[in-house]
Amino acid sequence: MKLKRVFDIATSAALAALSLPILAGAYAAMALSLRENPIYKQRRIGLNGQDFTIYKIKSMRNDFDLDGNALPDRERITRMGKILRASKIDELPQFFNVLAGDMSIVGPRPAPRYMDALANDPLRHSVKPGLTGIAQLACQGKLTDEEILAYDHQYVAQQGFRKDLQIIAQTPVTIIKNLRAPTYRETGQEHKL
Repeated sequence: MKLKRVFDIATSAALAALSLPILAGAYAAMALSLRENPIYKQRRIGLNGQDFTIYKIKSMRNDFDLDGNALPDRERITRMGKILRASKIDELPQFFNVLAGDMSIVGPRPAPRYMDALANDPLRHSVKPGLTGIAQLACQGKLTDEEILAYDHQYVAQQGFRKDLQIIAQTPVTIIKNLRAPTYRETGQEHKL
């Protein structure tokens, strides 16, 4: 078993165990707020272009306009959802994706199929997708697809255990810095992987 996979399993198991009380609290808060199952599931693209199901804590209501179109993200996100997203607590269920082998701690964020530029790039699918990566450290939620691709290609070219440790060490700092920063574009639609 490669060092990266051993590290992923050990780290994810430890962090999943430590975060269970936070995850349980977030689950309960969103279940009460949304009045439905607060686990969000979505198909994403993983290693070698294979689909897998990613898990998150829901942060938005399923609200639609009179024509049946989903309202903009900023109108559907709940107050608690904003906190969960800013703090990345909504991403905690993905430790179980890492344990299952679908994801790594570090790598390009897995994209859904509808994000054509990211979904159809074989280089970014040559490594496992990750919970965090260079693009997430650069500017959370404010990058174009082309900028994300450039960072993902940089990661693939420079990947290594030391690089992963540097990214992991920088991630909490980036989360804290971005707690106050909005994650919405001018259009009101969030570009969040």
